[in-house]
Amino acid sequence: LYWRGNTLELFNGNRWRSISLNYAKVIGYQSEEIRETLLLTPYGGRNIFTYGFPVRVLDSNGEIFINETKGVAEARKPVVKPLKVELLAVEPRGVGVKLLNERPLLYVPPRLKPLLERIAKEHHLRGLSFGLLLKRLEEYFSSFRYSLNNKARDLEEFLTVYREGNCEYFASAAALILRYLGYPTRVVVGFFGGDFNPLTGYYVVRQKDAHAWTEIYFNHRWFRFDATKYAQTSREVENSDKNLLEKNRLQLLWDTLNTLWLEYVINLDRQKQSQLLNTVKNLFSHISLLSVIKLVFLLSLLLFLGYLLLKPSVLLVVYYRLKYRIPIPLSLSPIGIYLYLWEHYPAIWKREKDGLLKALIYLSNIRYKRVKKT
Repeated sequence: LYWRGNTLELFNGNRWRSISLNYAKVIGYQSEEIRETLLLTPYGGRNIFTYGFPVRVLDSNGEIFINETKGVAEARKPVVKPLKVELLAVEPRGVGVKLLNERPLLYVPPRLKPLLERIAKEHHLRGLSFGLLLKRLEEYFSSFRYSLNNKARDLEEFLTVYREGNCEYFASAAALILRYLGYPTRVVVGFFGGDFNPLTGYYVVRQKDAHAWTEIYFNHRWFRFDATKYAQTSREVENSDKNLLEKNRLQLLWDTLNTLWLEYVINLDRQKQSQLLNTVKNLFSHISLLSVIKLVFLLSLLLFLGYLLLKPSVLLVVYYRLKYRIPIPLSLSPIGIYLYLWEHYPAIWKREKDGLLKALIYLSNIRYKRVKKT
């Protein structure tokens, strides 16, 4: 599963950046539409990470628009509160595109051209059909190794010395090789994969799933080319790819509660209340007595754990977790919460700093009184 967030078009030899130029126009959709529901944790950016090319926004508790040139959805304001978006999307190859300006998608830094020419000659990349060229590139990148530890300082070292690095190096290398051969390309950044939660039907996509790949413009279509998946994989990466929800049932339960909270409490309406009530009725009409006992035991255990955790700082953490859907550690003290938001979520900290300071003073007074009384 590829989740599109943004596209990067201009490479200066060291870094990619996104441009706002309208260089492409959608001329039609020729594949079946996919309806998807996205629940986003506040992160301070404006990108909405969608499966496929977004076509139309159906519903949202924020202002969302479609950027057809880039094939992404964006929020008009930074996402600083839980956001729910329902939209229609299509597979990338199902989008008909007319390229209005190919220059930014063909630019290659002059200092890299000799290296790209050498790669094209050594691996016989010229004069091939589009399909055969991609096959040849798959073979080329199969001799590289994907790793989370980047030894290379730049793209040249990645291609010539270490031949090992993260997905950004692979996407950049593929994009520039194809540009040198005359194909307009861009780098797409977003996420790949995710952990499926069978209790909610949602895929949980985390920061560890961040990814970058290449899109090639050919025959009025965008074609995805993910050079990373053809590389050898380090053991470090293989171990991190396992489904965290399958390995950790407590995390599965926590994610389920978070999802239900956002789905049925924050975005609650009468229709959803009715759906939830019917779901509960149907559930209890089909489960056995043993299942009910297990459920009661589980709820009792959760209440007991909640009782153990009920102290002022934990309540404050839970409050911000539920309000903004951010992973604040439960072990933080009140001042730790203040500093954590200031460092990791400055937009949220700016909105909440006055209330946080009041809570900090109040909780400090409670602790002082307790110590004094003891």
